Amino acid sequence: MTTRILSFFPDTNLFIQCRTLEELDWSEWADFEEVHLIVCRTVQREIDQRKNRGNDRSAQRARKTSSLFRSIIETGYKVIQDEGPQVKLMLESSSVPSPELKDRLDYSKPDDEIVGFLHQYRKQHPEADVRLLTHDTGPMLTAKSLGLPFVKIKDTWLLPTESNETERENRRLKEEVARLRKTEPEFHIRCLDGNESDIDVLEVECPFGPLNEQEASRFIEQVKNICPIVTDFGSYERIGRVSTFGDMREMSGSYTPPSESDIAKYRDKEYPAWIKECEKVLSNLHYALLREAGPPAFRFVVTNEGSRPGKNALVVIASRGKFKICPPQPEDDEHSKRRRILDRLLPWPPEPPKSRQIDDPRHPFLDRPVPPSVNPYMTQIPSRDPDAFYYKSAKPKMPVESFMLECEQWRHGIAEKCFEGEIFAASDQEEIQGAIECEIHAENLSSPAKKIVPVRITVKRESTKDYAANLVAKLSNRASSRK
Repeated sequence: MTTRILSFFPDTNLFIQCRTLEELDWSEWADFEEVHLIVCRTVQREIDQRKNRGNDRSAQRARKTSSLFRSIIETGYKVIQDEGPQVKLMLESSSVPSPELKDRLDYSKPDDEIVGFLHQYRKQHPEADVRLLTHDTGPMLTAKSLGLPFVKIKDTWLLPTESNETERENRRLKEEVARLRKTEPEFHIRCLDGNESDIDVLEVECPFGPLNEQEASRFIEQVKNICPIVTDFGSYERIGRVSTFGDMREMSGSYTPPSESDIAKYRDKEYPAWIKECEKVLSNLHYALLREAGPPAFRFVVTNEGSRPGKNALVVIASRGKFKICPPQPEDDEHSKRRRILDRLLPWPPEPPKSRQIDDPRHPFLDRPVPPSVNPYMTQIPSRDPDAFYYKSAKPKMPVESFMLECEQWRHGIAEKCFEGEIFAASDQEEIQGAIECEIHAENLSSPAKKIVPVRITVKRESTKDYAANLVAKLSNRASSRK
């Protein structure tokens, strides 16, 4: 008969802020025969770090817990309670948190790292009932956003507040830090979906996904067959009389084939560059189709609720996963959108070099230089509004992994600022998981403000192939009409 086991991944506060494990009431889980407390590497490391921090209660508890951990390295576990249920303490041996979540969680933060170890353990033991055990809100929210179960440590398990000189000093220092932070900007970040609803997780559907590698290669081979590279450039040839009209004279002359440099330019640069451009059009076709159909959108809404403006603020919007993002582009009317889809064409191949007439007279006005339409010395760079936001470098026109905006002076106590983006699938997989991150830096901000939103994308890509085939067919029709 299988033993019914409930496993917990406890947070550090179970060992530092709570009564001893033997004093805690485990009867709530009496329906299970055993309760396993599995201590991950993050908690082990935090206990080791705390044990050498003076002689306050936290350090003392850390030293006792560290000794307890060492005692069970050889035995594998320690029985905390014999029955009702039996409670065992053990150490988790996995060396890394879940690689699958490295783009969605910040493993430099212990709270995120604990959740990463929990996710990895559940993946390795799918049959086990494993939950997070914590008293902190941060790990609870992270676990909830990832669909991982958690249990809140009861307030009755906590030790009474310690009042000593060390704690009073710590409290004073915290108050001083809080006072100093009041002199900084304070950014609050929210994320909204396309329906203007606050979200913690963004779930979207992309109707167009990229062509896979085999499809793209097949279309490019068709393009090369329709417009193959020219290899015959003519030869030296004597011509007869040339009929002319008007006051132009009759003349005879000779033609010479193009120079080797012109042929090399066409063969090695212009034609390969055209193929690259066709590859680019086909590889980015799903971006164009999705943009015209209306891509999934998101919006970060930020307010500066501090007592100071943010100096030289920098806003970084980034994708973490196999998808890209782009700021919204200017909208056209629906008729223009439909026309662009119907009229979209692959670029026409470069003209190969041709034989040229040696004694072809030139019009006398053709050699005259064309005056510039704009005097470069009259161009003025407009000054920037210090309160406005500007894209760093330039506003992206194609999907990218991240884009940035900057503001010289982000004032406090004014209306919220919105930073919008659109989502474009960059993988031919049917499901994509990742995250969107908004991070705000400022010259007078001690640590950046950050908001990470997990993203789940469902991709449908069948129609992209149809549009690509249509482009190739149009190129074939144009080539046939020119023959």
